[in-house]
Amino acid sequence: MAVLALLCQPVTASSESISYAPFAVPEYDSGGTWTYVTMDGGHIGLIDLDEIKNGDFSSAVALLQAHRDWTGAGDDLELAMVDVRARNVMLAQLVHGTLVDLPISIRTDEHGNVIRLTSVIVHPEAISNVPTILEEDAVAIGKEALRNYLEQSDSRVHILRNEAAQPTLYLEPPENLNGPVRFYWRMHMRALGGRDTYAVLVDAHSGDSEVNWR
Repeated sequence: MAVLALLCQPVTASSESISYAPFAVPEYDSGGTWTYVTMDGGHIGLIDLDEIKNGDFSSAVALLQAHRDWTGAGDDLELAMVDVRARNVMLAQLVHGTLVDLPISIRTDEHGNVIRLTSVIVHPEAISNVPTILEEDAVAIGKEALRNYLEQSDSRVHILRNEAAQPTLYLEPPENLNGPVRFYWRMHMRALGGRDTYAVLVDAHSGDSEVNWR
């Protein structure tokens, strides 16, 4: 999954009564912990690209809530910016301040009419995102995991501390719709003297770790 950078403050909005023209039958799946949908064709709705670029996501929130039967978006839906390029908008859901590591993608025409929507909405009531493993312990676990990965038990490992790389909590929907949502720390590390950077994930509940070369 792509690494998401949280660039804007979250916004919460309530949906209004909005009626949209028919669109193609969505690709849809829903379970106990999250809901996935892809819609395209027809007139799905409207968003305000200028407002979104300025950090106001209320039009995107209203769009997702207007299609709540498909998207699973609740009244307390919060979004954050990931990326905006031309007419492609990438947002992410926030659940109690924690970023869901799977983007919500909205494609529009030149007038802001939505021509494709792909979203994964995590059901907040189905998860617990209070970490058992705190940041300091997660960093220690991550360093040990990278040493083992590099097979250098005496290697000095340091964590990158720039804004994009500092330890951050994420939620990740499972492949199984009814499975548990993964809650983990992500940090970026490098061995002393090495050039390669590694993304290290530490489960915030179990402490299980995973190392990925970037």
